[in-house]
Amino acid sequence: MHGDKMFGEEETIKLKVYKIPYKDRESLIFIPYLGKVYKVQNDNLSLIPEEIVYKKKILRSNNHKDILNLVLFLTNACNLQCVYCYGNYGAVSSSRSLSFDIVKTVLEYVFFNSDKNEIRISYFGGEPTLRWNLVVAITYLSRSLAVKSGKKVTFGITTNGCFPEERVRWLVNNMDAIVISIDGFKSIHDNQRSNSFDRVYKIAKLMYSFKECANKIRIRITVSNQSVQYIPQIVEFFGKEFPESKQLYEPLSSLGRGENNNIYTPPSPSMFFEKLLEALPVAERLGCSIRTSIMRWRPYAEAYCGIVGANLMITPEGKIIVCNRKANDNEESPFVIGRVNGKEKKLIFQEEKIKGLQRFLTRNIPECQNCFAEFACKGDCPANKSAVNSENFWQKPSYRCQEIREFIKKLLIFTIEHKRAILY
Repeated sequence: MHGDKMFGEEETIKLKVYKIPYKDRESLIFIPYLGKVYKVQNDNLSLIPEEIVYKKKILRSNNHKDILNLVLFLTNACNLQCVYCYGNYGAVSSSRSLSFDIVKTVLEYVFFNSDKNEIRISYFGGEPTLRWNLVVAITYLSRSLAVKSGKKVTFGITTNGCFPEERVRWLVNNMDAIVISIDGFKSIHDNQRSNSFDRVYKIAKLMYSFKECANKIRIRITVSNQSVQYIPQIVEFFGKEFPESKQLYEPLSSLGRGENNNIYTPPSPSMFFEKLLEALPVAERLGCSIRTSIMRWRPYAEAYCGIVGANLMITPEGKIIVCNRKANDNEESPFVIGRVNGKEKKLIFQEEKIKGLQRFLTRNIPECQNCFAEFACKGDCPANKSAVNSENFWQKPSYRCQEIREFIKKLLIFTIEHKRAILY
């Protein structure tokens, strides 16, 4: 989203070779940039260089035209009151929705100004299906604009699954990705998500009954201190109920309603990662996959997510933000970079804010410079870090830095011992 592009320049870089203790007589040799991990005898360790020379083509960008992910917060209304909701949604009767004028202005800007050949549009909330007519209208308008601009468009939705059954077929036919929130088996889910298990389970089962939909669905599990110990059992439950399911596990964040909840709190990082590791053989046995946000093989990136360039997110008030967890931030927030003027049909960016996002790169975190796990965590989620300590959070290592390092090391060992890459 930031700068003039220069394609195809070639530069020579030195790639760090990490030597990680493994067993008494063996070490792991890890080259994150190349995605390679090896096992060597310690007697041969001195023969392994500290760096290797590599040539690559680079792409630099400094403007706000490389938009890839357009996220539309259709409404802040919600038909649930989940105990940890980042936006405290569903707690009051008053609500706001994104106007079609603002949506049209944003879509025309993105399709005719983005340098990307593909635009990913995601519907978010609140609960986006509460504005069903808007979902349908935006989808059809976007397809028309994609044809006119010569771009490809894909669609995704994040939903709590509490909507009428007759909408399932339309979603199956029109969405490329569907993230549905189910926090576990009934007792866990009902305690955390407003006793909604029976409704969402029925919808999820109906979705999975369409063969063309199975690969589109991701089950999103928010893990609290109350549910963390059951991660292996939750993996087994979903693996049996939804064969070959793709399961996304993230710890509860201290944002919104989750900030002052003394019963449902973020899980211990060490316990969260320990239970994910315990669940890997379960997932492998059942043919499903489990992921969390730092299980990513992203050696080419310096940012944790699309916060530095790819993300353009629009709130019901017309704020332009770069992180979905910061939808309720005020104009002073570093995550708020502008506003949509629907009447004048233009997007107004705060250029200094956009430049300020460059702070959210791992090059600005000293502890990341020689860390073998940096390729995966990228300094960890800026929104979560800002919630833990807002002062200069972009310069600090993650509050769970040591736990992440140990977790990534164990994932590399899993890769070696099972001959199966667990990172993606």
